[in-house]
Amino acid sequence: MVELIHVKSTLKKSFSKHTTIAIIGAGAAGIIAAKKCMEEGLKVTVFETTNVVGGTWVYRPPNDRFASMNAMYAHLHTNLPKQVMKFKDIPFDDDVAIFPSHKEVAAYLQRVAKPIMPFIQFKTTVKKVTPKGQSWVVRTLCDSKENEAIFDCVIVANGHYAKPNMPKLSGLDKLTAYSPENDASSVVQWMHSVSYRFPEQLPEKARVLMIGAGPSGQELSKALAASRSATVYLFDR
Repeated sequence: MVELIHVKSTLKKSFSKHTTIAIIGAGAAGIIAAKKCMEEGLKVTVFETTNVVGGTWVYRPPNDRFASMNAMYAHLHTNLPKQVMKFKDIPFDDDVAIFPSHKEVAAYLQRVAKPIMPFIQFKTTVKKVTPKGQSWVVRTLCDSKENEAIFDCVIVANGHYAKPNMPKLSGLDKLTAYSPENDASSVVQWMHSVSYRFPEQLPEKARVLMIGAGPSGQELSKALAASRSATVYLFDR
C-alpha cells in the first residue's frame, strides 16, 4: 500500500474522491500515508493506540503505560542525517542538529501531522480487520467501547517496534527480568533493549553481556561503559 500511495496516477485510476481509507498507526508511515491520500482528495481516518502522533519516536519513561510499545531511549540521536530522514517536500528546521535527537524527530513528525490531526482518533486500538465484499470492516476499541466502521481500503502502518524480538536462551528464566519496579542495584536481571531508557537502570560497575552488535547494541554499550563504569561484552554472530 505504501508503494501505491506514491504512484499518483494509480491512485486516481483506482479510487474516487468518495473512497474511504482507514490508516492504522500515526507514526511516520501513517502520517505520510494520510497526507498523500488527503492530497488526492480521499477520505481518511487514522487510528492511533496512544495519545500522540510520532510512533516510535515519542520517548516514554519506563513507567509510562505505553513504554512496552516503544524502544526509544533518553540519549538517542539518529544515525542518519536530517537531510536523508526528512520527507521529500518538508525539511527539518534549520536549527535542528544534523543528526537529530528523538525529541527533534518527534517534533518534526508532529509538525508534519498538523493538517491531518482532525482525522486522527487517539487512544483507539484496532482489534480486528475483516473483509466484507469489496470493503473492510474495522473493529476498534476506545474507552472500553467497541466500534465498527466500513472502509474501502486499509493501510497498516503500525510499525515493527511494538514487540521485542526475544531469542530463546537456556537459563534466562532463572534470572529476574527487568521491570520499572525492580531495584537495579540489588537484583540480577536481564532486559531487552526495548526496555532500556537510561544507564541508571543498571547498577554501577556491572558486568553486562550485550547480545547484538547493531546500532542499538553499540550505542548502549558505549553509554553504559561511560556513565556506569560498566564492563560490557558485546556479542555478535
